[in-house]
Amino acid sequence: AEALETAHAAAEADANCAEAHAAVGVAALAADPQDTSSDAVAAVQQATFLEPGNALVKLEVGRVFESREQLDQAGAAYAEAAALDPTWAAPQLATLALRLREGDTEGTLAGLRALPEQMRATGAAELLLGQALLGTEDSVEALAALARAVTVLPGLAAAHAARGDAAEASDEPTVAADAYGRAVEREPENLRYRTRHGVLLARDGRFDEALAELAEVTGRPEGRDPETLIDLGTVYRSLDPPRVEDAVAAYEEALKLDPGNGDAVLGIARSYRADKQWEQAIEAYERLSDVDPRREGESLLGVAGCYCLSRDAYKARFYAGLAAQAGAPMRQLRAALSDSCKTARDD
Repeated sequence: AEALETAHAAAEADANCAEAHAAVGVAALAADPQDTSSDAVAAVQQATFLEPGNALVKLEVGRVFESREQLDQAGAAYAEAAALDPTWAAPQLATLALRLREGDTEGTLAGLRALPEQMRATGAAELLLGQALLGTEDSVEALAALARAVTVLPGLAAAHAARGDAAEASDEPTVAADAYGRAVEREPENLRYRTRHGVLLARDGRFDEALAELAEVTGRPEGRDPETLIDLGTVYRSLDPPRVEDAVAAYEEALKLDPGNGDAVLGIARSYRADKQWEQAIEAYERLSDVDPRREGESLLGVAGCYCLSRDAYKARFYAGLAAQAGAPMRQLRAALSDSCKTARDD
C-alpha cells in the first residue's frame, strides 16, 4: 500500500512522466497480482500513451499483461521493448521466460544460448537457465545455474525458491530446505514459500521446525487449503511416534474442503498404518476407492499390505489378487507386499 501511494504521488506530481505512471502500474500489480481492478493495466497504458518509444514502459506493459494471463499481448509488448533497446537484456529474457511458461523448454534453452555472452552472465539469465534445466530433469546443472543466480540476486526470493526446487530434485534436502528458508526471509507473507519450506524441513528430518512453519501457514484462514493440510498431516504422521490423531484431523479437514481428494484419504490410511491400527487403516484404504474410484487398485493394494503386516497371509494374497484385477501395476504390487511382509517378519 505504501509503495502504491508513493507511486501515485509521483505520478500526480508529474502527470506527463511515463515512467511515473509505469511505476503506479508495477505497484498496483504487486498489490493485486491478477489486476482484478484493472488499475495496473490502466496505469501502464497511460504510460505508453505518453511515451510510446520508451522500452521500460513497454516492458512493464508486458508484465502487467502477463500477470493478467493475456499472454499474446504480453509477448507483443516484450518484443516491442526488445526492438526499442536491443542491448537491454530484460525484455529478451522476459520473452524467453514467457516461452518457458508456455511449455517450450527447448526453445527457451536455445534462446538463452543465442544471447550475447554479457546477457547470459546476468543473474536473471542464470535464474531462467536453472528453471529451464529443471524442465529437462537436469537437476545438477539446474542447481549450479541457480547457485550462480542467488549469488548475483541474493535479495530475490524467487531465485532462492527455484534453487530449493533444484536441490530437492537433486536429493539434497538440507540445501533445499535452507534455500526455501531464505526465500521466506525475503517474502515472509508468501504462504506458498512457507508451505514448501515446512515440507522440505520435514524431509530433512527437522520436524519441530517443519511443524512450526506449517502451523504458521495453517493458522491463517487463507492458509487452510487442502494441500497444506495434507502436508501438515504428513508431518504429524512422520513423527516418531506418529501423532495419529493430529494427522487424521488434518487429513479429514482437507477432505471436508475437497471431498474428492484421494490423497487425504490415503493420508488417513497411512497414519493408522504407521501406528499399526490395522482395522482403521483397512477401513481408510477401502474408503479411498469410494472417494476416488480411479484408485481402486491402490485401495486394494493398501488393504493387502495391511493384512500382510498384521500377519494374515491368506487375506493379503486374496486382496493382492483383487488389486491385480483392478489394474494395480504388478511390479508395484510385488514391491509393496515384499516390503510389508518383510517388515512383519522383522517385527
